[in-house]
Formats: sequence, structure tokens, C-alpha cells
Amino acid sequence: MSDHSVDAGLALSSSSGVVRQIPISVAPGHTERLNVRDLLGSVLNGMGGLSVTYAKGALSAAQIVFDDTTGFAAIMKLFERDLGEIPTNHILRAPMMALSQPDPVLAFPQGTKLIPQILLWNAGTKAVAVSPIIDWKDGSASGRFQHPVIELSPYQSKIIYLDDFQLTQQIPSTAMWSTVTLSYIGTRADVVAVALAYDQTNRYGLQTPFSEGTSRLWKGSMWHVDGNHNTIITTGNGGSEPTTAQVTLFYNDSQDGYKIKKVLSPGEQLWLDVGQLIRGQVPDSDGRTLPPDIMMGSYELRDMDHQTVGLLYEGKLVIDKTFGHASYGCAACCGYNTTAMSPSSFIGPPSVYNQDVIQAFDGCTGEYDDVTTGGYNWSSANTSVATISQTGNLHTVSVGSTSDNTFVQLQSDIVSHNCPEVTKNPTQQLTVRKPNHLQVVVDSTGELTACPSTNIRQITYQVVDVSNNPVNDLVSVREQFSNKSANSCNTTVHTTETCTVIGGGSFTDALTVGCNSVGGTCGFTYTHQQWLWCSSTGVVIATPGDLVVHNNAITVGGSIYFAPGTYIYP
Repeated sequence: MSDHSVDAGLALSSSSGVVRQIPISVAPGHTERLNVRDLLGSVLNGMGGLSVTYAKGALSAAQIVFDDTTGFAAIMKLFERDLGEIPTNHILRAPMMALSQPDPVLAFPQGTKLIPQILLWNAGTKAVAVSPIIDWKDGSASGRFQHPVIELSPYQSKIIYLDDFQLTQQIPSTAMWSTVTLSYIGTRADVVAVALAYDQTNRYGLQTPFSEGTSRLWKGSMWHVDGNHNTIITTGNGGSEPTTAQVTLFYNDSQDGYKIKKVLSPGEQLWLDVGQLIRGQVPDSDGRTLPPDIMMGSYELRDMDHQTVGLLYEGKLVIDKTFGHASYGCAACCGYNTTAMSPSSFIGPPSVYNQDVIQAFDGCTGEYDDVTTGGYNWSSANTSVATISQTGNLHTVSVGSTSDNTFVQLQSDIVSHNCPEVTKNPTQQLTVRKPNHLQVVVDSTGELTACPSTNIRQITYQVVDVSNNPVNDLVSVREQFSNKSANSCNTTVHTTETCTVIGGGSFTDALTVGCNSVGGTCGFTYTHQQWLWCSSTGVVIATPGDLVVHNNAITVGGSIYFAPGTYIYP
């Protein structure tokens, strides 16, 4: 993956923590396959951990474990590490670990007994204490077993056999599933863990990798159900408060969806047996059922109650009845990339209010979400120019320039790190300008489409301040007249004599008598037209003059045309 050779170090550690360093070099565009048995030779003994480190370039690595005798093979999950990370509390979860008594849904032969075990490796340079919790599930019954703390020396490996605790009934012998949670203080991937449950022959069973973090949204690539396959999907609440989980099974090229909603208490899980949902024609939360002939699709898991930092973790197993294996499929977390205030800049008059909005770009949907409710510590750099409330309500005070900002905590779109929480600080530039007069942008005269014999004159004005700078946002204007004559064309005259907020600080005054049956020079005269900025007192900002609007001619202040750039003063 690099233009140059990448020099790396492969470290193989034994279960006791003895490390052997092996230098490797990978040429550009090349792949190197390393056999651990060949590398260790007579030193080979039992199990251990491995790591690959390199200083420059880009390298991709994969690990495969296989059994020559049974033909069993499994891809082992690798984890990225940041050696500069500050130590903190980390929580790893394996949400679908099978116990010694296999669930019939796995379709293993009668009498199959699994050996559930957790492999732990301390990949760090310091000792670490791991606290395992096993939440078991036995039909509708469930419970928790708190395993004693496990101390791991640097590079040391250990195995936890969960069937030992089932024999002593600390975990019921009839329990079929469990969620394993490991917590430790350190940096990411200091503890590498794998949960697996196979029979003695390695012919039947499944491996469940651990993952870290929770999310507001998970996207899964595929579920599969047919005569030889089934899929189980789960999501759980990894937070400290209840939340509503929604699982959506997409099918028909993602055109249709089957939705299940459930409020989950802290630690509670929602399990879906997709095959059973199809065969049993179980209605979803909206009363719909999955088509009986559907075989595959994609899925998503969504936290309906937490928009910025979600509480859900995920798990999926695709069961292959032909070969007796269940493969774990990881969904991808969906986080946010950039954040911004909307509007990004505000140029408006004094004494107006505006609700600012925080937008965050969703890396999965490619759209911006409104995450304003997550904003906190809103502040203005100069409260004499503008203030802002703790809900983001902006209030302009007086002429000047300043900025406001806020903070929002959300999950980023760094999928390789399971969308970790980050703090964003969007900022908005503010300019407060007092409307002073108008500038002509466009002045055009033509005929009405519906009645070509009748003229229409359209003058577009821009509100500007005393220095001719535009005032763009939340400007409210109205017009007034000294006297209004009758309209001899017998049509309705439309004016703007009530305060109207204009977009972008510009507006168009459309002058016409409208389609009529009189024709000729019929019309009306409105004297002394003035435009007012609707401040608290109402301030005149422009006096275009008398409007003489006839069917065949229109003048404003005695003029049939204003050149663009013309200023109209009070």
C-alpha cells in the first residue's frame, strides 16, 4: 500500500510474556505470508499474541488461524494502537458468545457440547487489570456473573473457560448465550480479547470478536436466510439510562424495510432471529411482515433517543448449517465528520432574534443533521454587539462585529476506532449593521404574460447601511404613502404595508395595475412612497417618491428607470 518498501517488526509473545522480535520488509505492492510455526520452530508452545509495528509507509495486515487436522480456519481481528494515547477506561464487548449448551437455532448435531473460552492478551508494556462481566441468557431468564479481576503482566496471555463456571452453577448450565464485557484502564488495544466456543473437534462452533464503543447508528452489510443459513442480530444498551433501539431489516434492494422498536434498560439486549421472523410472519412495529420468499438484505441499528452520542452496541451471526459454523459479521458505526453553525455568518440589524443551528455531516448518509439540542456553553465574544442564550437563540444588540460559538459532543466518523467521542467547537461570525438606505439592484419594465397590453415594472432593492454595506439577515421592511388614489382600472392593488422579513436583505417592488378590461391609460397614483425598516420605532430608510402606475406606463419619483447602483435615501 506504499510507494516504497515498508520495514516493520513482528513481535510474537508466548503465554508467559516472552517476546521474540522478527524483522520483516515488504516491497511496494507486494504481500508477505508468514507462518508462525516456521518462524518459531522448536520454541513453538501453546498460544500467545502478535503485533506488527512500523514507522513509515502504509501496511495492511491480516491473521488467519487454522487446524491442519480438521480443516478449521478463522480470520482473527486485528486492532490499531496509538502509542501516544492518554490512558483511560476502556470497555470491550462480545455480545453473542455461545455457552456450552448450544442454542438449537445453531443447528448443531444433537449432543454437541461447546467449550466457551475467552482469550486475553496484554499487548501493552505495563501490567493491566481486567474486570470481566458475563451477562448470561437462558430463554426468557437472564443474569450476571462477575468474574474475579484478572491481572496480566506485559505481553502475558490467559484463557478463561466459562464452562467451568457453568459446572459450578455460577452461570446456569442451561444458559445458551452470553454477553461478555471486559473493562480496564489503559490505552486502546492494550487488551486484545477473543471469545470463542467450539466443540472438542473444532468442527462445530463460532468465534466472537470483541469491539469497543457504542454508537447512535450502525450499518450492517448483509443478513442471509435460506434452507442452509440463518441470521441472528442483536443490539444492546451500553449506557446508564434507558433508550429506544430500532432495528431495520432492509430488503428489495433497500427499497423496503422491516422495523422493530424496543425500549432497552441499561444492559438489556434486543435479539432478532431473522429466519423465525420470516417463517412466523411476525409483524413489525408498523404491522408489516417480511416476504416469505426473501433471502437476504442489509440492516441498521439506530438509537432513537440519543442523536449525538448513542448508547447501542451491536452483534450479528450468520449461521451456516452445512459446515456447522456461525460467522460473526461486524456492522460499521456511523459518526459525524465536520460541524458548522447555520448560518455560518450573520449580517443583520440590531434588535432581532435568530435561532442558530448546529449542523453535523453524517459520514454514512452524506447529509447534514441538525444537532442543535446537543450544544452547550454557548457564548458571544462581545455581548455589547450580540448575545446568545444557552439554547442558541441569538439576539443582536448594537452595531459592530463579533462572533459566537458553542460546543457539542458527538461520535466521530473514524470507523477504525469505533467512532470515538470528540468535542467540536463550531463558530459563527457576526456583523450588526443598521439599515440606512436602499440601493437599486435591478429595474426592469415589461408586459404581463397573461395580458401583454399591460405593463409591469419590477425594482429590486438591497438594504444597505450608512457605508453602503449590505444588511442581509432578518431585515423587516414595509412601505407607506401620503395619499392613495382610486384605481380606474378597477383591479386590486397589492402593497407591502405590513412588516415583512426579506431574505438576503433584498426585495422586489412589483408595480402594475394587473390584467384589466379597461385598458388605455387607466391606473392609480400613490403619493410619497417611503420604505421603513421595522425596528422598534419604525425608521424611514428610503423615499422613492410618487408612484404613477398606469396600464401602459409606470413612473417612480418621476423616473421611468433607475440605473443599477442608484442609492435611494430617506
